[in-house]
Amino acid sequence: MKIAKLLIVIIIGGAAIIYLLYQIALGPEVMMNQAIVRAVRVNPTPPESALLNVPYTVQAPFARWDAYDEDACEEAALLMAYEYIIGKDYENGVIPQQQAQDELKKMIDFQIYEFDFKVETDIYEKETKLFVERYWPNYTTRTVGISAEAIKREIALSNPVVVPVTARILSNPHYHYPDYHMLTVIGYNKESFITNDPGTQHGEDWEYNQATIIEAIEDSGGSPAVLEKK
Repeated sequence: MKIAKLLIVIIIGGAAIIYLLYQIALGPEVMMNQAIVRAVRVNPTPPESALLNVPYTVQAPFARWDAYDEDACEEAALLMAYEYIIGKDYENGVIPQQQAQDELKKMIDFQIYEFDFKVETDIYEKETKLFVERYWPNYTTRTVGISAEAIKREIALSNPVVVPVTARILSNPHYHYPDYHMLTVIGYNKESFITNDPGTQHGEDWEYNQATIIEAIEDSGGSPAVLEKK
């Protein structure tokens, strides 16, 4: 009986040591992210700041701004979130231009042929969910509440948040289109949301006031969303 108990202690202790070594091998950044995720699941209050390493692309990778580029913000925002979720890591954190251009056109063409959308069709949460589930069959979208706290909680859980906005409310000096736009929230600090805004080549890690983002979302008529595995 004593031998059996001793074996159990040895097995449990050995497993704990192996797990600890595995966590150390992951590195401090991964360990910190895991700690934040666990903390948010236990405590709904997110940390004061967070930032995800989400790859960036502008919606017009070669700055052609043709019919496709002009209306590729939704696809670019979704692509950035998807590339992060599947673990893609690019030099300088930017999706290569040709790869981004090819994928964005493929995404738009898919909507045209599968759903009879137009190049200029704005996609809201219903259309976004339909597209994601057909284009990336193992993934779906989940709607997020329109509040700063709701978006922060998702970021703290390592979920980039794709948000529809009315662009003129953002007052970005590099992006002058006034109407429906979409970008990806990748982090936040005390006052701002940090975004990958595909509307401008200056949009990587672009900061917008949190209240401004919420106002722009509310005005757009859409809802924030995250991508997740089915």
